[in-house]
Amino acid sequence: MALPRFYFIPNEDLLAILGTSDPQAIQEHLQKLYDNCERLVFAQGGKIISHMVSEEGEQYEFDTPIKPENNIEEWMLRVEDEMKRTL
Repeated sequence: MALPRFYFIPNEDLLAILGTSDPQAIQEHLQKLYDNCERLVFAQGGKIISHMVSEEGEQYEFDTPIKPENNIEEWMLRVEDEMKRTL
């Protein structure tokens, strides 16, 4: 319930996302979660998420970089909020 977008992806994808401690594992599932979001840019050795990249290759820098810490649902909500603020 923490991230409602998880309701709309297959169970196998959800298990792959929740079953890893690697934040970058979300990359292959982004297009299933967000329309036209190809990938997130992890900077500083994966310690922050600084940008999002569209399918067309457009980069949108976040005003406030996100730290992918704690539960994925928590930091993905922060990513989603930052996506909205950025666009």
